[in-house]
Amino acid sequence: MKKREKKFGIVEGFFSEPLPIWSETERLQTVDIVATNARNINTYVYCPKDDPYVTKKYDILYPDAEIKKIARLIENCESREINFMYGLNPSIEGSIDPELIKENTMKKITQVMNVGCKNIILLFDDIPLAYDVVDGSVGVDNNFEKVIQIVNDIYEETRGMIENYWFCGPDYCFRKESPITIATKELNKEIGIIWTGNTIFSKTISLADVQRVKNILSKDAKIIFWSNYPVNDCEQAKGTFNLGGFYPIEKEVMRLIGGVIVNPMRECMANLPFYVTFSDWIGNNKYERTKSYLLAMKKALGIGSSTGETLMRMASRNIVDNDLEVVWGSLDVEVSAKNEFGEKYLEAVISLTEDVKRWKSILEIILKGETIKKSDLEKVDWFPTKTYISRYLSEIVKIINCRKKLYSRDCPETIIRKYRGSENLSISEEDNKKYLDEIKRLISDERREFLTFMNDKKTPFGKRAEILMKRRCVNRFTIN
Repeated sequence: MKKREKKFGIVEGFFSEPLPIWSETERLQTVDIVATNARNINTYVYCPKDDPYVTKKYDILYPDAEIKKIARLIENCESREINFMYGLNPSIEGSIDPELIKENTMKKITQVMNVGCKNIILLFDDIPLAYDVVDGSVGVDNNFEKVIQIVNDIYEETRGMIENYWFCGPDYCFRKESPITIATKELNKEIGIIWTGNTIFSKTISLADVQRVKNILSKDAKIIFWSNYPVNDCEQAKGTFNLGGFYPIEKEVMRLIGGVIVNPMRECMANLPFYVTFSDWIGNNKYERTKSYLLAMKKALGIGSSTGETLMRMASRNIVDNDLEVVWGSLDVEVSAKNEFGEKYLEAVISLTEDVKRWKSILEIILKGETIKKSDLEKVDWFPTKTYISRYLSEIVKIINCRKKLYSRDCPETIIRKYRGSENLSISEEDNKKYLDEIKRLISDERREFLTFMNDKKTPFGKRAEILMKRRCVNRFTIN
């Protein structure tokens, strides 16, 4: 990977649960379809949140069998002219010992460099620093300066041995100046800085957005835009899919940043047409998002446009696709594909069609004039089984509030700070139960209100059907 070339890549940087982590076969197949159908993508970033050797075991070397998998992936990427970047996401609790962390991190980096890795990204986005990702507040004690020291020291130690070196900190939106942004200014100017736009889930980025960030950090800051579309991780149910093409960025913006990487969905093969559209945008000045997606379905996967459009309209909503009309009427359409990748895509999105059919069963209860039972709703309405990080419960509260606003004038639900989640990365069983109990209470209360609304026959059927469809589509990607 040439140091000065723009980076356009896939970043395997999501929480896989409740699904298993991508398999070696799935990663190799991803590289295959990118090399065959999305040739403008030049980078693959490996940093899965559920690879323990990336996170909790960052200080432990990969066993022989696992490092060989990394080596094969690197070799496969290089043979297809796709540059491999390894990401280490240390899970650190309590005070930071820079020398110890640097020593352990260098051991892991050396191990992956020894099997051919030439590009490194260090991520400290989810470590429990004295910074609240929900409200942006900063505590008295923080470890930001120590983190920057570690990142700079490792850059100096690896200088000349790696081609590209990036950093992602606990603040990756840079909305305003803070102790984090002040410390980040001390990064070596050759280090790429991950930025997700103005929010965690940004529809796109503008020239003004980039200029604002550079004013906060440095006019020379080497910005890499991390797009969180079409990712569907954290508390999302298996039926949550973000199906659509890459949302375009104005070409003039690209002159000010070092590249764009996209965070895909946890269902590996469901991302295939999106990759094709991303590549299309990179190389096409006349790119049209929907047209490109449907063409990708047809040419790369052998799936007809009508089926592709139906799946898009059945899919989840998010800040990119919020305006797309929801259509459930074509649920029983026969779907088929004409090649291996198309078949794998349809297998990957099967839980979408199953999820929509379950919701349609609720619609049919209303249509018959019957009463929706609590048990009917619980079969289709999924909620989390664990918490990950401090923003987790707060996001769920936002989701509940967005649902309630569809049919209720009640004041939004609020939640006291102690229930937002743990400040530790590893949450104790006792705390996890406490937070989960709070989640259950909030969701139970909202469901009760929703059922009261849906079973009120004074409200026209059309209105209730509309609210049902909209409520299903509310998730962490439709809010900010």
